[in-house]
Amino acid sequence: MEIFTLFQSIDIKEGHLLVDLTSAAKWYPTLYQIAFTIGLCIFIFQGYKKNFPLSSWLIISAYTTFFLILGSKLGAFRPEDWKHFFTTGDLISTGGKTGIGALILSVFGLILIVKALKFKPPVWGAFAFFLPAVMLVQRVGCMMAGCCYGTPTAKPMGVKYFGPGILRDQQIYGGHLSIKNMETLPVHNVPLYFLIVAVITIGILLIVKKHLRNDQTLVVISLLCMSTGRFFIEFFRDINSHHNAHQIVFGLKTLQWSILLVIIIMIYFLWKSERTKSKEILPEVYPFRNLMALLILSIAMMMLHNWFTPYERTVAYLQITLAVALNFKFIWQTQHQLKPKFTAAIMGLISLSVVAQNSRKEDEEKMFRENINGRTFFTGNFTHNHFGEPFYPCAVIDNTGCGGPTCVLGDSINGLGPRFNTYSFGVEYHFDKIPKKKGHFFIGIDGVMEEFQNPARSYNHRFYNIAPYFGYYFNPDIALMIGIRSGEIYKFDNLATYNFFHNLPMFSFRAGNPYGIAQFRFGLFDQYVPIGVSLSAFNTGFSINYPITESIFLRFGFDLAAGKPSQIYTGIRPEIEFINHRLTIAPSFGTISSSNDNNDYQLFQFALKVRQGF
Repeated sequence: MEIFTLFQSIDIKEGHLLVDLTSAAKWYPTLYQIAFTIGLCIFIFQGYKKNFPLSSWLIISAYTTFFLILGSKLGAFRPEDWKHFFTTGDLISTGGKTGIGALILSVFGLILIVKALKFKPPVWGAFAFFLPAVMLVQRVGCMMAGCCYGTPTAKPMGVKYFGPGILRDQQIYGGHLSIKNMETLPVHNVPLYFLIVAVITIGILLIVKKHLRNDQTLVVISLLCMSTGRFFIEFFRDINSHHNAHQIVFGLKTLQWSILLVIIIMIYFLWKSERTKSKEILPEVYPFRNLMALLILSIAMMMLHNWFTPYERTVAYLQITLAVALNFKFIWQTQHQLKPKFTAAIMGLISLSVVAQNSRKEDEEKMFRENINGRTFFTGNFTHNHFGEPFYPCAVIDNTGCGGPTCVLGDSINGLGPRFNTYSFGVEYHFDKIPKKKGHFFIGIDGVMEEFQNPARSYNHRFYNIAPYFGYYFNPDIALMIGIRSGEIYKFDNLATYNFFHNLPMFSFRAGNPYGIAQFRFGLFDQYVPIGVSLSAFNTGFSINYPITESIFLRFGFDLAAGKPSQIYTGIRPEIEFINHRLTIAPSFGTISSSNDNNDYQLFQFALKVRQGF
């Protein structure tokens, strides 16, 4: 396995660590992603553990993520980069990163979004473990990449690097190393020192967290430990490994003077925070304020999307997607009578602003043409619900009286359920691209069987319907589909009655290349998102797409569907596509909530979709 190449690139030689840059440096992006993911999970979990509403907490996390990434890159700007910005107005991503810039802007972003959302509970405690956890993994990547190196040392436990690199060039130009030598002279292992500081910081936090009066003190201690460690590490770090702030003033680097100021401020806050005890404040959710914040963030991401790597964009969009869905669910369940058009407009703008971002346009279109045009796709779909108890169809209906038709006798012999499954099979064909145009047509048909199972009475009740359709891709990013669903379908408003024949129009709109950054879809009666024993009158979905390798594509989606009356489905849909085999596997998990006069229930739904192309 390729992971073994990481360990094989590390050796011990003459009492020093020897890192082979030719095989180790490529692990830096992976370790950066792992570090970022671990830190983000810790941050979100801390808020969950404090019972913060995820509909707001995910927005706070998304903003903190955005400003952290932005700060790490802006902090690496050199004076000439800023001069270029003020001269031309262009921000050029240099690819460099710095922890100090990330810390400063992430704190600013956290303060900004907490104020904007009127989020009153104390949030800083959740930030305490984030910083050392990220450093614990990230600095391993620095060690493997040969950056952030130290000054020369003759003492054991230094580090040497084999292969082309900045340190080797520096030692050659300084006359300390022959150009024929591919192995550098030993230097202080600064990344290892950072790891030690991170471990010590986490240990101190775990020890003192139960003895503090104020939850905010924890992040102050974290910053104090990290800053103090960084101050002393700078004595062993080579000034040429800095992006900036490396000038010497009165015997110290300008960065060290800045850190001393931070240490003094942290000591003051440590004294101040422990004078007051933390108060338990119940958070309030302002869904429309939340959605506006998400809209602003998604637009900012759209304007600066070239600054972010595909992984960074995926992490940010995933948080935005989940936050939008949770806020929409909150509005639907508690105050859906308020400003529904306003809510839908904001959600649409958020989705379109994310879908509009595309930094690999040519590659995405090429993948789309190779994997879609001229292909036939077979699709199988299975969904399962368990209601806990059967429903009984009406055997006798009384049509007299002011109340209208009323069921006066249920059929206790032929009970429906408690299991409800759907099975569908479909075929879809995509024509070749129209000459001199970007678009192409596609046609398809789905066949669906809906089944109530009652194992106790060995009784099954089935309905069948079909759905022919056709559509047009205007380009790889925009598609429309129309069709008709015809056949027997269970009735909307009462699970305990048989149904009748339906002819229902189908419509769907899709935005976003399936091989791009994100996709958005909207549908009417198309059953793309099944909603149990009710026709999916309206459904929408949003997915974030990420290429794991050249042959494996991962999509993570969130689906919403609404049926009649007062039924709503919310679920997640991880999807993986094996491009070389044209095979897509998409399980989905969600809940269906219903509240009407006849049946109130909330149940879990599992679905599995498999798509095979030829």
